[in-house]
Amino acid sequence: MKDIKFNKIPRGCPYTPEEIKSHFSFSLENGKGNVDYKCVHCKKLKTMNINSIRMQIRRGIFTSLCCKCAGEINRNKTEVFSIKTIPPWMKTWLSSNEISTLELDHNLNNGKIVDVYQGKLINRGIEFKCIKCDANIRASVSRIKTNINLKKHTGLCNKCLSGVRHNVSIENPRVCKNGYVLIQKSLIPNENLWLCDWSKPVMKHRYNMALKLNRPLMTNEIVHHIDGNKQNNNIENLELWNTSHPSGQRVVDKIQWAIDFLKKYNANFNIKNNTCLSA
Repeated sequence: MKDIKFNKIPRGCPYTPEEIKSHFSFSLENGKGNVDYKCVHCKKLKTMNINSIRMQIRRGIFTSLCCKCAGEINRNKTEVFSIKTIPPWMKTWLSSNEISTLELDHNLNNGKIVDVYQGKLINRGIEFKCIKCDANIRASVSRIKTNINLKKHTGLCNKCLSGVRHNVSIENPRVCKNGYVLIQKSLIPNENLWLCDWSKPVMKHRYNMALKLNRPLMTNEIVHHIDGNKQNNNIENLELWNTSHPSGQRVVDKIQWAIDFLKKYNANFNIKNNTCLSA
């Protein structure tokens, strides 16, 4: 049997080829070509096919570490990030706030090494500060490196990212094609986020009505602008409309639908004058 030459060791491995080789004991008595060796870190006994070992050595990925020790050493390893390119829309915001890309590097490199859970797996991550609001951001090292290579890393949390990318503020809101004003999640207090579904664009007039009613709007409810101006979203200019109607034409069905409708909105009607007292 040819000797195994440890001439290619991964850059992140803290042990020398001589230290790795000293933990090998060749035992091929089972006839399957397996080699018994010990983890160079915790001395745990391992078994691997000799051809697999040689292939990993040729690729420069063999460390003689068990999975647990390899993950522990990898998570505690220091990283040095260098951000050379940022998204084009980010350059204007950085220059207006007098922030350089060196500060982005400094922000990442001063981050704290933490464990990031991806499903049931523990990955090595970095906890760093958002450069705008100083909120804590956690991301795996592999994801950060991928974003840097794809020129997508911004150093902003998700809440600040939306406002900065679209240059959105209270004085400069976004307006969609049909003329309605959109409201950004980053401008909403955390205690009011439950009022709307933020997985899709939220219009300001619907948010204002939900805020007044202190509940999310139903799908069959629409908010009407009294003066016809879609950008006048003062609550005095908004009315709540409902587009639901009974499915049947029998009197019994319509009466039951009317009873359910009144219960839903907790309305009291003056039957004599046929007017609504409260809704």
